[in-house]
Amino acid sequence: MNPANDTNWITKFNIHVSSNSNKVFGNGRHQLEVSVTVTPKAGVDITDEQLDSIRLVTLDDNGAYQELSGELHMSTERDTRFEYYADTGAPPAPLIAANTLRRKFYVSSTRSGGTLDVVYAAITKDEATHYVSHTSKFNTSVTLETLTPLRLNRDDFAFDAEDSHFQEIGTTEWN
Repeated sequence: MNPANDTNWITKFNIHVSSNSNKVFGNGRHQLEVSVTVTPKAGVDITDEQLDSIRLVTLDDNGAYQELSGELHMSTERDTRFEYYADTGAPPAPLIAANTLRRKFYVSSTRSGGTLDVVYAAITKDEATHYVSHTSKFNTSVTLETLTPLRLNRDDFAFDAEDSHFQEIGTTEWN
């Protein structure tokens, strides 16, 4: 993909972390929220198909844009079983113009702790025209940090037995 670097169709194309941290545990069971906003040029509409073409990308070692996959992957649905990383402070709250559209993504990682990934947004106008937030006209990206997951063992838990069925059947042994 060779991205366009003009403002003939969209005037703003931004990506930002919208959860309160850019950190995600590398266990594949933790997510962080990333939002992408796009503002069309006055008098221009962005179709649902174009809006749905928004995706998150990284640069590979050869300088080619690759969609998130494998160890760093995205979803358009938040998994409510998992909480966001509890960091201090709040995410930046960019002002959104009335004609600005937004898509949210939820990123998970199974990468090694300490890994930093720079992520960009991409959108397709038509078969031949693609835009990436990395170009000089937009110049936005987010850096995501994968943390080593907590490793808990038996000593990290305390169990209390109550009078219950175990007492009735004459055994208190359990693992």
